[in-house]
Amino acid sequence: MKNIILILTIIVLGVFLITSCSDSSGEKFIGKWKSEQGFRIDITRDGEVYILKFLDFSERYTFTFSDGMLKGSGIAGDITYGKENNHIYFAGKEYEKTN
Repeated sequence: MKNIILILTIIVLGVFLITSCSDSSGEKFIGKWKSEQGFRIDITRDGEVYILKFLDFSERYTFTFSDGMLKGSGIAGDITYGKENNHIYFAGKEYEKTN
């Protein structure tokens, strides 16, 4: 009986460690951002998809996280993260987090 409890405890701890150590680097992109030009965007996550919405326009783009950046398709391009200043870069503009 003690062996069964020990095995179950090890399994539960293993599952916890695997899920807590999963790559969540894309989380740093989530939030509201503003460029020096006044463009405001909101990035949210729905499963494996990140959604960028312009707060002043009706435009919306989807991205996936890969290689440390949010990769877009078509005209959206990619969103990169500047580790040195915690800003993001999208469509030739630099954005600072507002929340």
